[in-house]
Amino acid sequence: MRVLVYTDGSQDAEDAALLLQRMGTINDADVTILGVSEDPAVEQSADRIEQRLEREASDVKKVIRQGEPSQQLVDEAQRGHYDLVIVAREYRHRHPPRFRSRSTTARLARHIPSHLLIARNVPDRLKKILICSGAERPSAETVRLAGLLTGLSGADIGLLHVMSQVALRADSPSEDLEETAEQAIDRKTHEGEHLLEAIALLRQDGITTDIQPIIRHGLVVDEVLAEIEVGDYDMLVLGSHHQPTMTRWMDVLLNDVTDELLAKSPISTLVIYQRAPDEDADQG
Repeated sequence: MRVLVYTDGSQDAEDAALLLQRMGTINDADVTILGVSEDPAVEQSADRIEQRLEREASDVKKVIRQGEPSQQLVDEAQRGHYDLVIVAREYRHRHPPRFRSRSTTARLARHIPSHLLIARNVPDRLKKILICSGAERPSAETVRLAGLLTGLSGADIGLLHVMSQVALRADSPSEDLEETAEQAIDRKTHEGEHLLEAIALLRQDGITTDIQPIIRHGLVVDEVLAEIEVGDYDMLVLGSHHQPTMTRWMDVLLNDVTDELLAKSPISTLVIYQRAPDEDADQG
């Protein structure tokens, strides 16, 4: 696995790099550490990260560049064909002109063609991971990729699906608006069947820890943040902005939800990227 770790010289950035170890993915990782600054502290930080990771990673190298940090990060991510990019959420930056309209983390998620891990409040180990799951086909792929990336962490999994409190159709059963995950699974509703499929995908990825299906009712962002608070999670996993086979309307909704959660999540957040078929062909 090819991984890009960005450092701005801060302790947050050095802590972010440790998430590779926490996730259990470092042993097969080919790591590039990117620093963008003329400040010697940035290169010193890259040296410390290199020393921490080189004993476990397959290969570690560092790259120091000058220029606009956000743009250099995006450029390296786009040309390096990385599987995962790790950035501390509070990293220092200056906004390049074309990126001024959105939060920095949202801009990175839109422009970096790989899984993106925004690190915050990095724990000593990952004990619980919350995976947000919709009830459509792209979400199943999100779950599968999340399992592959986090399956070696040893963390328990919360598998969350948020249902609207408003019925989308006149014939929607009223009990669907109040049911728990267990009830949805017992009744074999669309959401219950999806949760069972997602659990099976995670088991296929080798996850042997506890997987708890959860249904919440309400606004997606509010319910995800509420579940993070009550569930004492260490990492949040979301679907990407770039999911294939999605309607334009659903894509807009997903963008808005992802952007808001990236801005408000108090824990590290992994955004799963799914390549479109033409991207796979271009890289084949």
